Amino acid sequence: MKEIKLSTEVDLEVSDWKIDHQSKILTLGSCFAEVLGSQLGNYKFDVLNNPLGTIFNPLTILWNILPFMLFPCVSNHLRVCKLPDGPPFSEDC
Repeated sequence: MKEIKLSTEVDLEVSDWKIDHQSKILTLGSCFAEVLGSQLGNYKFDVLNNPLGTIFNPLTILWNILPFMLFPCVSNHLRVCKLPDGPPFSEDC
């Protein structure tokens, strides 16, 4: 009988960017994002965990975070942090 392979192997390069306890982390999306954010919070990471609730559609996530990207001062209300090489969030408005 032929062996069935139920997984896909993916070769990934090791990233230069690492998360540590000084990192500010924002989780967005599905219940996976919420569980991951909760676990990071349990390990005392600074996490803003899925503040928009469970959202599966990437366009809906974009529509919800776009105002914070366009108007950085709004981000102070949700404690949104600057993401590495990401959108221009600001904490000094």
